[in-house]
Amino acid sequence: KGIILKNPVSGRLEIEYPPSLRTPKSRFSLMMSSTMLILLLGTCVSIFVYRAALAKENAPSHMLLIPSILNAIQIYVFGIIYEKLAHWLVHLENHRSMPEHNSELFKKLVFFHFVNNYAS
Repeated sequence: KGIILKNPVSGRLEIEYPPSLRTPKSRFSLMMSSTMLILLLGTCVSIFVYRAALAKENAPSHMLLIPSILNAIQIYVFGIIYEKLAHWLVHLENHRSMPEHNSELFKKLVFFHFVNNYAS
């Protein structure tokens, strides 16, 4: 995707994706990633509040397992959703080469999985 322009250095025709098209898509990608992180942190806080409420009420020991199970489900579900979202966002950004594409995908996935697994 892009515009075919003559490269000023080599003189060959190359596909160029103008910054005027790339910038809005990069901002959208950042906004979607930030939204997912906010949802993730909100879910983690909700589970911690639920765990604290159960502990305060002196709930039976088997009830104290529920927040842990919810936490495991949350990690798994958010991981699946964000992996699909990250692939779609990186494809939308239309990077020039596969190394750029893979590098951006790696950054998105590692950061989100780090927060997802260790915030919980």
